[in-house]
Amino acid sequence: MKTATIGLVVLLSLGAGSCTVARLPATMPPTFLQTESKAWTAWLDGETRYGSFGGFTVRDILNRLAGPVDLKIDESPALDRQVPYVELAGLGVRAALWKVSSECGVRIAWATTHEPRTFMGALETEVQRNGPNGATTLTEVMHGDYTEFLRLKAEGRIAKEEVQDGVLFYAVRQDRCLPFANGSSAMFSEFERYKTAAPKGQ
Repeated sequence: MKTATIGLVVLLSLGAGSCTVARLPATMPPTFLQTESKAWTAWLDGETRYGSFGGFTVRDILNRLAGPVDLKIDESPALDRQVPYVELAGLGVRAALWKVSSECGVRIAWATTHEPRTFMGALETEVQRNGPNGATTLTEVMHGDYTEFLRLKAEGRIAKEEVQDGVLFYAVRQDRCLPFANGSSAMFSEFERYKTAAPKGQ
């Protein structure tokens, strides 16, 4: 079973064929994922929204942690190893990427060549929390898949789409229910934002 938590602490559990992610190495180079962009630097140094992962491969974890940025990830057998549980709560995005990549022996490098773009009135690095009790209503942009986009569009689940400089941005509306301690609940909508390469000619 795969789990990804936000703000929760989950201790690492080792398993057969898994990648050992045990601690944050103390030797993160000062040049790791270095960029001259102040906007991207602020995002990298901000706290990751993920508290933990369980049952994901190293590749999946790195892609999710990367959010809207483009990274060069060297192909390695380690990318397909499963991490049963890894705790990332309280780490910055850069530190979380270093923890996973260095402990699992995967080389990653900065490959983003543009400043954060705007989609749905917010930068791709932004998260809006306008729901009940500060619940997320608009996510940062994550890397998506064009085949998945077509499937969601056929099902009528695409709330908005837009092509910018050869990149297809799209949003999926998710209706959420937030329960309260008194037994009541509140409904709200969360828009998950994604991007993928647009087909040529768009």
